[in-house]
Amino acid sequence: MHRIFRALVLLASWPVLAHAVDSHLIYLNTCKPIGCPVQPGPDDAANGASSIPNQPSTVSPFAFSDATFERTAGCLRAVFARYDISITTTDPGALPRREMMIAGESQDVGLPPGTSGVAPFTGDPIDNAIAYAFATTIGDDPDALCWAAAAQLGHLYGLDNEHYCPDLMSYTGGCGLKAFTDVDAPCGEFSDRTCASGAATQNSDATLRLVIGDADRIFLAGFDPDMPAP
Repeated sequence: MHRIFRALVLLASWPVLAHAVDSHLIYLNTCKPIGCPVQPGPDDAANGASSIPNQPSTVSPFAFSDATFERTAGCLRAVFARYDISITTTDPGALPRREMMIAGESQDVGLPPGTSGVAPFTGDPIDNAIAYAFATTIGDDPDALCWAAAAQLGHLYGLDNEHYCPDLMSYTGGCGLKAFTDVDAPCGEFSDRTCASGAATQNSDATLRLVIGDADRIFLAGFDPDMPAP
């Protein structure tokens, strides 16, 4: 009853989220073997267009082993297993999706060196857009790659950064395994601030349940099976 009441409150507070159209598909792209060409422009993942670069760019391929990528993908499936979403590593072609390029480095798309990830962010869900976790910058670490990718995908679902270490939307580490938490936490990077929505706090789990829905179906379109959360 408590979760239903909170969902109703969120529904009344965020009508844009409640009516968002969602593709229910995440595509994890390693950009192998020759890199991913990206054209600047309005976000359109199905056609390789992104609002992040300001000129035609190529994201260089994932530089680590298949085992590292498989562990990263497995982690992301576990992170999103509770939500009505499917994750594939097979190119879905012209289908709308949220695409996560786990590859390259920030300079590939004209960003400063050392940037670990980036995604379009408006405070509302953005479907059929590309987010980036720059694997070469992050390093050969499946957990770090997974958490960086999950945070950038969170932005595509309208999530702000949280100043709460256990949450995947937090910049800080050193607090063990991260998840989208069922906690009303302040937004912020290294200190508290008002959330982009105008609210004082954000609950990443409740927001994703509202935007995506709970996992309650079997995905039958021929992509990779979901991995249950541990």
